[in-house]
Formats: sequence, structure tokens, C-alpha cells
Amino acid sequence: MGSRQFCFLVLVVLFALPVVGRSAHALGGSTISAPLGSNVTVDGILDPSEWSDATHVSFSWAWSNSSLSSQADLWVKNNGTNLLVAALATGRTIPPGSGNNGYTYALNLLFNDNNNGTVNNYDAEKFVYYSSPPGGYGWRFVDLHYNSNQGSYVYDTSPNGTGTGSFSNYGGPGTWYWEFSIPMKSSSPESFNLPVNGTIGFEIIYQEYQLLNYGTQVIGGFSYWPAPYTTAGPSGPKPSANGWANLVRSNSGLQTPPTTPTTPWYLNTWTFVGIALGIGAVLSSTIVFARRKRRQPILVQ
Repeated sequence: MGSRQFCFLVLVVLFALPVVGRSAHALGGSTISAPLGSNVTVDGILDPSEWSDATHVSFSWAWSNSSLSSQADLWVKNNGTNLLVAALATGRTIPPGSGNNGYTYALNLLFNDNNNGTVNNYDAEKFVYYSSPPGGYGWRFVDLHYNSNQGSYVYDTSPNGTGTGSFSNYGGPGTWYWEFSIPMKSSSPESFNLPVNGTIGFEIIYQEYQLLNYGTQVIGGFSYWPAPYTTAGPSGPKPSANGWANLVRSNSGLQTPPTTPTTPWYLNTWTFVGIALGIGAVLSSTIVFARRKRRQPILVQ
């Protein structure tokens, strides 16, 4: 087999192999598809059957000084009207504490409405928190938006959405669960609009506070994903949203990767290459042998 023929065969084999690529992300964060799926009951109880048609992301916190473990889980989908989000994390739950200590644990969902890498005026934040006595409120959903003049998030005049949570193993290492349902269309500038195939920036912040001696002493901890912060989150006139996830609303169901069939040995590409090379070698030897045989002298008795 000539060198040109061999090179051509190698190119054919390489082009036959699958090409693996990844999409580009303008802000450096990962892209998460929110597929069209079934509705859920927002009760803080993460039922696997309710979230089986959602995109599931297991991740490690980008930065954390909270009591949570390094790993957490996220589920995202939409029901055609609302964006549905669930999350799970493990760590310390409510300590039993004395009567003059209070504890607050919250999961915040931040949205960069136009996904431009900067937290803008009116960008939305939705969060769920649990507060224990004294002065505790149990589980609550809070709706905020960014105020560029104040350089911080402020309360919405008209809350938009619902959310709640639950936890296991009170007073010890346990698991936190959160569920959210957020409308994807709003006439209020305090919330966001996410059309089909639209993209919105997305960040998660977990925060915990221990209010000791009736709040005279506060101890806090935070966890962030996918972009790290070393403060309590975005602040100032134009804080960065670079590195946030790109959340895309899909009008299709969850795309299940096709099962790759096992290729029998006799259909393997390299098997064909070996067979071709073997046949070529045999044919070459046969031709040489035939030529030599024709050249043998004829003996005359």
C-alpha cells in the first residue's frame, strides 16, 4: 500500500470519529436549559417524580465559608408559564440553641435580566428563608429587585412568585430542600420576562446567620455558584454579573442523550482497517509469488 493511500485511509478513519465540542458562553458561565415540563407542587418537598423531566445539575460551590458541604444539586424546567427551580444541599440545620438565639438560613436566586454581565437597575432576586426564634417566622418567600442608586437589593412593591423549603435532621447535619415557581412574563419592571429561547443570567447564593443574644451579635456564612463573591453578594452602582450561568428557556421537553449501541467486533472501524491491510498484504504476496513462478526456467530432459 502506497504512502498516499495509507494517509487517505487514516483521514477517513479520523473523520468517521465523533466530534466533541461545546458552545461558547458570552459571560463565561455554563449554559443551563430549562426544558418544557410538567407542573410541580411548591411545598418544599422535593419529589423525584415531579422533577424527572427537569435539567439536573450537580455542582460544587465556587466559594463558600458556610456550614454547607461542597456539593449541591439544582433542577430547572418551565411549565410554559412559570420558571420552576429546585435545589438541594447538605450541612448544618437549625441548632437547638437557647431562648435568646435566633437562626436564619436562606437560598437566593439572582437574575441578570438582559444577561449583559452587569447587575442592572430592577434586576430580580427571589429567595426563600427559614428563621427560628426569637422573632422567627418559619419559611418565607421574598421578592427583591436591584436598586442601582442604593447599590443594593430592595423589596418589590408587588411580589411575583412563590417558594418554600424544608430540612431534615433538626439540630444536626442534614439536608436542605428549596422549591420555587416564578412567572416568566410580567408587566412590572421589578420582575423579568423570559421568552421562548430567551436567555437570562442566573446566580445562586446561600446565606446563614446566627443571631446571638437577641441579635446583638451576628455570625454569618455564605456559598456562591457559579460566580464567586467574597462579600454578601452584588453591591454598588454597577456590580459584575460575569461568570453567572446562562439560563435558557426551551419550548421542548428534556433532551435525553441517545443510547450509544455497542459496536460488534466485526463492524468496528479498526477491524475493517486491519482486514483491508491484511488482504492487501496477501494480494501483494500472491502477485510476487506468481511473478517469480513465471520466471522459473523450464528443465528439458
